[in-house]
Amino acid sequence: MSSAFLITISEIRLSNGDIPSQLYTTDIGQEGHWYFDGIGVLAEDNTGTILITADLKRFRRAFDGVVNVKWFGAKGDGVTDDTQFIQNAVNYSESEGIDAFFPSGNYLVTNTINLGGTRGIKLVGSNTQYVRIRFNNSVVDKPLFYMSPTSSYCGLENIELIDVIAGTSIGIKAQDQLIPADAQPNWKLIFSKLRITGFKVGYMATTANPLDGTTHSYLDSVSFYHSKFRNCSVAYLNQNIQAVNINFFNTDVENDAVGETYTMIKDEAGFTINVFGGSWIGRGKLYEAYNSAAGINLFQGGKIGFYGTRFEIRGGSVGDLISIPKRNSGSFLDIFMEGCSFGANSQTLSFCNFAGRANLTISNCSVIAGKFVINQYPTIGLTGGDVSGGTAYFGSVNINSSSGFTYLKQDNSPYGTYSGNVVSPVMIRDSMRSPNGQFSTDNGFLSLTSGDIMQRGGGVGTTPFGTLIYNSDNPTYGFKSIKMKLPYSATPVSLILFKQPVRFANAIEYKLYFVKDVADWIDPTTLNIVTDGILMAQSGSTANKCGYMEFPISFNSNYLAPTFYFQSGFGKWLEGRLYFEHSGSIENFGGFVGVKYI
Repeated sequence: MSSAFLITISEIRLSNGDIPSQLYTTDIGQEGHWYFDGIGVLAEDNTGTILITADLKRFRRAFDGVVNVKWFGAKGDGVTDDTQFIQNAVNYSESEGIDAFFPSGNYLVTNTINLGGTRGIKLVGSNTQYVRIRFNNSVVDKPLFYMSPTSSYCGLENIELIDVIAGTSIGIKAQDQLIPADAQPNWKLIFSKLRITGFKVGYMATTANPLDGTTHSYLDSVSFYHSKFRNCSVAYLNQNIQAVNINFFNTDVENDAVGETYTMIKDEAGFTINVFGGSWIGRGKLYEAYNSAAGINLFQGGKIGFYGTRFEIRGGSVGDLISIPKRNSGSFLDIFMEGCSFGANSQTLSFCNFAGRANLTISNCSVIAGKFVINQYPTIGLTGGDVSGGTAYFGSVNINSSSGFTYLKQDNSPYGTYSGNVVSPVMIRDSMRSPNGQFSTDNGFLSLTSGDIMQRGGGVGTTPFGTLIYNSDNPTYGFKSIKMKLPYSATPVSLILFKQPVRFANAIEYKLYFVKDVADWIDPTTLNIVTDGILMAQSGSTANKCGYMEFPISFNSNYLAPTFYFQSGFGKWLEGRLYFEHSGSIENFGGFVGVKYI
């Protein structure tokens, strides 16, 4: 009885009498050494690590390290229902605090696998390419994996999850505890080299009562490393206001199903997520927020951050890429994008519909082959409103050192009561970063392909000035009259000149004209500045002068009066045309001429 004896698991169980104390099971996938461990009870038999003979002898598997799910009966052949075998392996792993290992194979599962121990175990596959768990389920919204409120520090690694009936199930559902006095957080779930394919929802962070934010407990510090969500109708769904510090590291979201418009992140409570690197590809929304009218204390804050992420917006994309929630509280949602690139497939797309109570900050990002439009819908109580006897704005858009973004202020609101008085400030400073050239021409007017756009906020605030100039660094070459178009939403405030000393004695003069839209020209094929322009500012003679000069704008025409707008892109000045007329000298101007605007 001292040497290992070759035997099968069924033979051990049938044994009733003398049996060696050391055994070696030969069942395929369940091979291993076993040793006699006294007398037990039949209920202890779990197939994988404990076997009980007919006469109640207990044999334990001899092993060191992870638990193999095949020891418990899982086949991984794509045919056998492995649900209970995997659950048994998970239960044992949780009881012992040992990770569960999946050898290469296709594991068929038909019901939810529960992870709820307090030992922080991981389910680890041999390789993401060769370990697949296929969920053959027809019940909508049933999860493949349920991570209960006591599953802190658990995770999955090197496994692909597949919804056999695509778009039916939830890949992973993680839930917090409903807040009692002694509630503990469910946090630090870790997923590495995980692929989640074809689910209705790839990952769901939820709670017992999603509509009542006062009952939500912590479900935070969840991290995905080098993972991929593919063709999930919603990759990540948040229903927990306490889901903070969610991190994606080099994790991809890739949607390429025919006609898909899948949502990558859907937020129903307000949470914090940071995405570092990765490629996000598809036609649907990058981030969609939904604030239910029945919700209590939801969207009390939140931050969405993308850093160095590559986006590819495929042809046929519809709707706005980022959907900002209608918020009923004083808190704001912050959206940050830094160092990202966007392939827009030559489309002009709505980047977001902005109605306030959010701050959108984009820096060092580029839109390649296309354009993104930020639409502002001024809405009382959302974009701005009356505060302490004055008007204040709620939120802002700030885009720096980026290209391919533009802005439109709408004259209506689908989010509430429209008012042009409650506009939030918008600043897009992307000058000279355009990948498509510095400027274009329209009837001889130079228009920056990429330039600064500034929208003043309603009420008290600060607004930096922008400048639009035509410059010559060669003072002996110079230029004369110039036609240019102001960026959208700009209001000109002064004519500006810088005259080089080489032209000190020259009596050069500039006049700045507001030019009507082409439809209002006497002859739409030729500019006649006498009838088609309105004088706004003039320098007078600059003889015996050099350096910087500035001349304020004012005019006595009531041409714009019916629209109440003196702002490029609005009212009767949709095209924002300006004419800088050179006179007083036959010499070219050396330096720059332009306009200061806000």
